[in-house]
Amino acid sequence: MINIYPGKFWCYCWKYITPSCIALILATGIYGYRPLEIMRTNSSYLYPEWSNFTGWLVAASSCILIPLVAIYRLCTAKGSFKERLIFTITPERDQKAKKQSKEDQLLSNAIISEQVKDSNIC
Repeated sequence: MINIYPGKFWCYCWKYITPSCIALILATGIYGYRPLEIMRTNSSYLYPEWSNFTGWLVAASSCILIPLVAIYRLCTAKGSFKERLIFTITPERDQKAKKQSKEDQLLSNAIISEQVKDSNIC
């Protein structure tokens, strides 16, 4: 977008650190789950199961689309499973480069190799 590429640190964080932290947070949240209960001085109120389910549904609604779209794109891509998987996880800018003619691709490869020399690309 602005023709500046992130450094190796950020690429490493986006590929490994952040997904690991999110998986750890999700696992500890599920492992340590207790139904919601309000404690008062004289009594306590335990929320019903349907309200806990609704809360989990609302929380999951923002995250569930990511794997659903990934599965949809994997199923609708053309080729063998390995080709579809590679196509699905390849950034769009790289997919567009593959569709260019060979002359344009050679030119863009030369430009990219110049950028690689000047900066760190993931």
